Amino acid sequence: MSFAQLMRTCREKAKLTQEAIAERMYISRSAVARLESGMKWDVETARKWSQLTNSQEVLAAYLFGVDIHSIITNIMPFLGG
Repeated sequence: MSFAQLMRTCREKAKLTQEAIAERMYISRSAVARLESGMKWDVETARKWSQLTNSQEVLAAYLFGVDIHSIITNIMPFLGG
């Protein structure tokens, strides 16, 4: 799973639309679509996104090389995700 796909999954699990996260991040919906389709992420954007989607642990795991697919399928259900 790519980082962009991971962040999209986190947004969807948070039940946020592209429009909603764009508004909260002060960016356009098209910028959100570009991020989710593979545009390069900067650290500050990833940090804000993870805060808004309550997925800080997922971001940290990704940055430290943990198998994200395993986290999403095995651990997130126990955390209410």
